Amino acid sequence: MYSISENGMVGLWLQPIDGAPGRQITDYQADGFYRYQYSPDGKTLAALRSHVDSDVVFLRDTTPR
Repeated sequence: MYSISENGMVGLWLQPIDGAPGRQITDYQADGFYRYQYSPDGKTLAALRSHVDSDVVFLRDTTPR
C-alpha cells in the first residue's frame, strides 16, 4: 500500500504482489488522513483523518494614549 497526492488530496493505493496494476482504495473528497492500518485479519482498513479550521482576527487597541 502506498499514498499518492493528486490535486491537493492524498489517496491510498493498493499494489498487488502479482504485478497487476495498482488501484485506489480511498477517495476522500475533503480533509486528509495521516495514519492508516489494516485489522489483524487484513479485511478492514482504518484511517485516522484530520480536519483543520482556521480564522484570522485582527484586533486593534483603541484606547487613547
